[in-house]
Amino acid sequence: MLRMEGAEALRKARREGRGHVDRLRAVIAANPADYTAWEWLRECDVVDWEFADTACWENPKNYQTWQHRRCLLMKLLVGADADALQAVAEREYGFLDAFLDDVDNAKNYHAYSHRQWLIQQRRLTGDARLIRELDDFTARHVERDPLNNSAWQHRWAVHQELQRRGRLHEHYRDALAQRLHDDGATFEPVTTYLHSIRRLLQPNT
Repeated sequence: MLRMEGAEALRKARREGRGHVDRLRAVIAANPADYTAWEWLRECDVVDWEFADTACWENPKNYQTWQHRRCLLMKLLVGADADALQAVAEREYGFLDAFLDDVDNAKNYHAYSHRQWLIQQRRLTGDARLIRELDDFTARHVERDPLNNSAWQHRWAVHQELQRRGRLHEHYRDALAQRLHDDGATFEPVTTYLHSIRRLLQPNT
């Protein structure tokens, strides 16, 4: 019954015009995985980050909630100027910092996947921000929990992006990971990560 009522609400919102975002949001609240509702909501051309934030907090493991954020950012990448993109990027990193600092979401695959996409967008993530991802964000998370494989994978993704940009230097051999290993973290994913970093840096040594 809920599915049928949701479908009818979608059809009614579609008939009545793009301005009926509240009806679409109600459908999404009832079924956050409804691809059609999210698509029609984006057609309304209403960028509501508060709604997007709430959707991720309330449905942290739902693919559509995170895909919606990416779609909003991709649309901004097409037409926004540099200052606007910088402001949006800072907001997005702030949201992700708070989300991943939450103990219940510290290893959330969708959030880390979204963050990895974010670091690959040069207009949203400059070189300075990328280095901060290495020296600050990932360092904080792997020190907090050396078993957080999501954080290690993101750290590896940062190294790869630095290499892609021609910014991977000997400085990034990763003394932090080596110190954790020397202090007793001789287990996965630390050992595999260190081995991979050495191989990545081999051409530069």
